[in-house]
Amino acid sequence: MNKLLWLVTAILIFLGPIIGVYLGIHPALLPFLGIACGLVAVVRGARPLPEGVGAPSAGAEADAKILCNMTIDNSPKSGIGITDVGGAA
Repeated sequence: MNKLLWLVTAILIFLGPIIGVYLGIHPALLPFLGIACGLVAVVRGARPLPEGVGAPSAGAEADAKILCNMTIDNSPKSGIGITDVGGAA
């Protein structure tokens, strides 16, 4: 199935504008459909991520500790912005 998707992708990308003009549709539509077919082929052929067996690395634990103790400041910015400065005419 992946080989067929790659074949359709190549045909649509390279011959799509010619076929589109012949069929009377916008010439850019079929190459975009070819790109979509290529993305589907890539996703279908992707291997699953490995299972997370075992303890995390020391660097991952350190990053997790730093991130869990971080706070985010949601206060509005107080300062001079570009719209606050008036030019003398």
